[in-house]
This record gives sequence, C-alpha cells and structure tokens, in this order.
Amino acid sequence: QKQLNVIRQHTKSKTGTVKFSLRIAAALLLLITAGAVIRILVSEPDYQQIVDKELSQPYSASTVVRSDGDESSKEKAFQLYAQGEFAKASVFFELAAAEEKENASIIFYHALSQLYVEHYEEANILLRADVIAGSRYAQQAEWFQALALLKSGNKREAKEVLTTIRKNSHHYK
Repeated sequence: QKQLNVIRQHTKSKTGTVKFSLRIAAALLLLITAGAVIRILVSEPDYQQIVDKELSQPYSASTVVRSDGDESSKEKAFQLYAQGEFAKASVFFELAAAEEKENASIIFYHALSQLYVEHYEEANILLRADVIAGSRYAQQAEWFQALALLKSGNKREAKEVLTTIRKNSHHYK
C-alpha cells in the first residue's frame, strides 16, 4: 500500500507539472501573438517604401502611337516611354516640347520620364508648368510632384502638396 501511494504521488506530480508547463506555454504563445498583432496595427510603413512602390510601376502612357515611316519626336518619345526607356524618351519629349510648347501630355510625360531617371528637380519644375495645371493631367501632376519632392528630400513642400491632395475628396489618388 505504501509503495502504491508513493507511485500515485509521483505520477500526480508529473501530471500536474505537465499541465502547469502547458499553461505557461499557452500564455507565452498568447502574449507573443498579441504583441505581433499590436505591432502590425500600430506600425506605419516608411514613406520611402511607399514612394518607391509607387515609382516601381510607371504611369501608363495614354497616347498610343504607331508609325511605319518617319516618326515625329512626339511619336518616338511615347514609343520609348512605353518601352521603359525613360532617359531616351526624355530627350525626344524635350524635342517634341520645342515643337508643341502648349501640349500638356508631352510636358507631363517628359516630367515623368525625368522622375523615373531620378532627375527629381527637373521633374518637379515640369510638373508645375501652367499648361499641366489646366489640363486633364493636373491631379496626376500633383501626385507625382509630391513623389518628386519626397525623393529629392523636400518633405516640407511634399507635405503641403499632399495636404492639398487630401483635402480634395475627388482627387485621383
């Protein structure tokens, strides 16, 4: 009888220890999970990551140009832009802009080409052009201007532009 009691006590203490250990493990797992969820909910993405993501996929060209013969600067610029050759496209957009000074699409896509080759100051100047402000590209130009300002390190001006965008509930972004 004495031996049976010793064996029972020994197995009871092991069972109790296992249950206690499982409770501690479950509590730790719960704390770790709760901490991870709170961190995800509270953390904000880095603005640089957001900007880089936005610039990783170029704005599509709305003007489709196909030509079999001699191409104008404008046609060649849009072709190069569509192919992702932004440095070359920028050269042809500049030539096309000299021919058609008041063409908002040429200036807008020239600015985007400059932006994609990391010429942020030039892009910003082009995006502020009066001809774009009164065109169908006005809202897009505001957005890309904010991105250019952020990439060039001018957070204060970028914040002003983004505040203006946020106030417009019908803005494209």
